Amino acid sequence: IDAAITLAKRNSNVNGIVVGNETQVSWSAHRVPLPELIASVRAVRHATTVPVAVADDYAAWLAPEIAPLIPELDAIVR
Repeated sequence: IDAAITLAKRNSNVNGIVVGNETQVSWSAHRVPLPELIASVRAVRHATTVPVAVADDYAAWLAPEIAPLIPELDAIVR
């Protein structure tokens, strides 16, 4: 996360930052608790001016418990 923030600050061609990749699906080997993911998204948003997104499998977005993450994002990448 720190490296992504640094790159976004130093390079005008960074169009966004994806925080996490398939961290919310049940089969993921690198799951992240939702509150931790939200905190990371907020940290990136606070430190940069670029859009912030997460990348997750469509199945994660079907789970109602992911709803608190949605208003924190500028985009959802699947």
